[in-house]
Amino acid sequence: CPLSHTDADNDMTSGDVHYAMVGSCLTEPAETYRNRIAENTVNFITEFATMGPNSIETNRKIYSEEEIWPQGELWAERLMDNPYDCLPWNFLEMQHIYIDKFYGKSKHLSDFTFKGMLMQAEMLKAELEYARFRKGRTMGCANWMYNDIWPSGTWSVIDYYNEPKQVYYQQRKTYAPVLISFSQNEHEETCLFVANDTPHELTLQIRYGLKTIEGEVCWEKEQKLSVDKNGYYSEVVAVGRTQTNEYFYVEAFDNSGKRYKNLYSQCLWKDCKYESDYTITKSQVSEYAIEVEIQANKFAKSVFLAFPDNYKYQYSDNYIDVEKGTSEKIYIYAEEPIKADTLTVCDMSSQSPKAV
Repeated sequence: CPLSHTDADNDMTSGDVHYAMVGSCLTEPAETYRNRIAENTVNFITEFATMGPNSIETNRKIYSEEEIWPQGELWAERLMDNPYDCLPWNFLEMQHIYIDKFYGKSKHLSDFTFKGMLMQAEMLKAELEYARFRKGRTMGCANWMYNDIWPSGTWSVIDYYNEPKQVYYQQRKTYAPVLISFSQNEHEETCLFVANDTPHELTLQIRYGLKTIEGEVCWEKEQKLSVDKNGYYSEVVAVGRTQTNEYFYVEAFDNSGKRYKNLYSQCLWKDCKYESDYTITKSQVSEYAIEVEIQANKFAKSVFLAFPDNYKYQYSDNYIDVEKGTSEKIYIYAEEPIKADTLTVCDMSSQSPKAV
């Protein structure tokens, strides 16, 4: 693969394709990224990808303290580059270009890690959710790649030491049988959509709208929706660009009470400013499980919970966004007794882990 019905192997009009518009961000303004995604409607995507860094804990297993920052030749050697590509940058340089364009230059290792992980998660969310937005026209979408074959830190969603990256948690939600989200079409319109890939009709009580990072509701709508089994729903909710600090949100409940939630930034949270102002409450569910509730006084971005040897723990979610004035719960499980007092938390605004 790829293979098409014409002489061009990667023909966007037939067969399966390798398709990702992330490369456009290397040479074009960040604001054009979603426009580039919406230019093509392809039948089946057998590869789409972008790169993202490992966790700091994982990178400390790969690099010595002298080598870990500033990044030097060993980083470039580990990450390598593509010998078949005509681009002049290696993979490390490409990651920095993506980060610089959306979130500004990385000041230190944790800054590079948070920005790079968010970049990978948001780019793959954009590519995959656009494919699901094209339900009935794009019939499948396979991400490259799941895990690393050596201690590196490029395309994978699970690193060499079995630590999930931020993109892993994002893809777990984006690949779910029911996806309720937003996407941009070829007319630069933002659309709310529901992709129901289950064999059951879906009835939803849905609330959606536009908010600011500061918590102001710009507009909001509520309605009841029914989506057929293996069905689809879409509607245009906005035309043109929103402001830098604005984002779309949707929250829905089905007849069983199951909750669906999604947040969407047209420019992948570019130039947004956050404050680290939230409280953490821990509850011991059992010897092997704890519940953590995050109550946000300000919009909290990419809240990351971790234990030492974090690969040993399973999280219901992580690197989560918590809107101002709301709370979210995360459940953490392990195969050995959990010492809750060793849990730490950090986020996009406050990147140094602190004890909870």
